[in-house]
Amino acid sequence: MKHRIFSLLLIVAVLFGSSPAAFACGPYVLETFFSLKRRPEMPLKQYTAGKVGIVPSSFGPMSLLLFQRQLNGHQLTSFEQDQVV
Repeated sequence: MKHRIFSLLLIVAVLFGSSPAAFACGPYVLETFFSLKRRPEMPLKQYTAGKVGIVPSSFGPMSLLLFQRQLNGHQLTSFEQDQVV
């Protein structure tokens, strides 16, 4: 009797343990994506130094102004960078 119960439990464990995970609704992405809507990522020191990356149009006017200045070749001085940060 004990042997039969142990075999049954083993079969149940193997059946439920080997089944793949069920994703009930929708396609799931295993990576998390974060996008800041109004300003660049912190620390702003890198953004003001010219390491801007991709700038979405949803950034605020100050961030877009800094980006446009950098595109035109007018880098911020260290004093200006400290004022922005």
